Amino acid sequence: MRGTSVEASARRRERERCRAIVQSAAGLKQPRLAYALAFNSPVSVAEAIIVLEGMGRGEWAHLNTKAAGAARGASNFRPLSRH
Repeated sequence: MRGTSVEASARRRERERCRAIVQSAAGLKQPRLAYALAFNSPVSVAEAIIVLEGMGRGEWAHLNTKAAGAARGASNFRPLSRH
C-alpha cells in the first residue's frame, strides 16, 4: 500500500501512531495497555504516553468504580474511599 491517495496517507499516519505508542519507553514497559491504546482507541501518541506513564507510577489506582467492580463480577462492590 504505497499509494499517494488521501486514504493511503491516512493509513500511513495511523500505522505510525500505533508504532509510536507501542514502541515508546512507557509502551515497552506495559505492552498490553499500549496495544489497547494504540489499536482500540483514537487517542493521540502524547495522550497515550501520558496514560501509560501514569499507570506505571500508579496514579490511576484511585479509579475504583462500580463499573470496575461489575467487570470483576462483584455484585456488592463498593468503591474505596480516598483518605
